[in-house]
Amino acid sequence: MKNIARMKLRWLITGSMLLALAGLSVYTAIMPKARADERSLAVGEHIITVHDDGQSKGFITKKQTLREALAEAAIKLDRNDRTEPNIDERLVANSYNVNIYRARTVVVKDGSQLTKIITSYRTGKQIVKQAGIAVRDEDILTLSQSNSPMRDSAAEVLSIKRAVPFNFDFYGKKATSYTQAQTIGEMLAEKHIKMSANDVIVPNKDTKI
Repeated sequence: MKNIARMKLRWLITGSMLLALAGLSVYTAIMPKARADERSLAVGEHIITVHDDGQSKGFITKKQTLREALAEAAIKLDRNDRTEPNIDERLVANSYNVNIYRARTVVVKDGSQLTKIITSYRTGKQIVKQAGIAVRDEDILTLSQSNSPMRDSAAEVLSIKRAVPFNFDFYGKKATSYTQAQTIGEMLAEKHIKMSANDVIVPNKDTKI
């Protein structure tokens, strides 16, 4: 019986060691290539991983700036394209993840006014800022695919829904404010203004704006 128990213990130890070795082999096999490359980099080399319109490309460079590295890798940029980090940033780290934002034409619809802009930005606020169009916090910016690219001459449309201006007299303090609300009551909720039972508002809460 003792011999059987010893044999079982021996098998358990052997099995545990084999499992540990197998786990180490798997870890080594799936270790990210970038880390392995980092350990084998020569002095002055950098790993660059470029993400460009859903495609990724990696390469090693000795160039001193991102602009030079991309040119070396034959990755062309239009003057309106944008990169993160900046295209002229000096390369000092071992590795970089680079995002390329390609410029495209966007039509900005502001009421009846249409403005075409070539932009690499991806948010409404960034696009209107580049276009020099002033907006308020209460305005709603919606960036969407064009329903008629031929008509718009662009694949994307940025629509601006302007907030409605109104004169506000709050405890004698008068100011012009803006809202997207449909009624006075909705406007008060939007502005986080709470009314007590004794407060009076003119016109009433159900008045449409």
